[in-house]
Amino acid sequence: KAADDAAGFAVSENLLADVRSLRMARKNALDGVSLIQTAEGGLAEVNNMLVRMRELSVQAASDTIGGREREYLDREFLQLKEELDRIANSVEFNGTYLLVGDNEIPEEMQEGANSFPLEIQVNKDYFSDIDSSPNPVNVIRIDFSNINAFTEGEGSLELGRGEEGTRVNTKESAQTSIAGLDQAINKVSSHRAYIGSLQNRLSSTISFLGIQLESLSEAR
Repeated sequence: KAADDAAGFAVSENLLADVRSLRMARKNALDGVSLIQTAEGGLAEVNNMLVRMRELSVQAASDTIGGREREYLDREFLQLKEELDRIANSVEFNGTYLLVGDNEIPEEMQEGANSFPLEIQVNKDYFSDIDSSPNPVNVIRIDFSNINAFTEGEGSLELGRGEEGTRVNTKESAQTSIAGLDQAINKVSSHRAYIGSLQNRLSSTISFLGIQLESLSEAR
């Protein structure tokens, strides 16, 4: 108790506050990894569908099949495009949608959503000059404003929505779709590279916070 050693008690309580705050900061970083893995999982499935769509395009671009077969391939192709838009609208973490970029989302989906860039508090303290710092001490910024998995719109995969844009119902449209799908796959790969680098950074942060926690706990 404080009466036993007033100064020691004050130091001990301050260290306790620091330890518990660092423990929560470490949990924040772990939650940040979970958020990133959620986005990565969505983009991985987007990539799988784009690869399948490219496969359909290559098949439809060949005259070894006829017009009727191309119609069958086009049906699957269009369904995959619809699913791309559905995934873009559904990948979320605690109310924040991760693959919509800077697009406007329906009002009922905005409730509880955080705006980009997201800030992960990874320090026991908060400094008010955070907005002016490109690399603040107390937070790690995660900016998904450029990660847009929609098939149409600015910054999107640029495949066209529904029956517009890329299709495989004719040989010519299938041939054109191949190049468009290559660009979309490259864009998704770029997004995943950014996400992977963030996850590696957060992993280092988690390790460092563990060291701080151990040191402060021993000091207390």
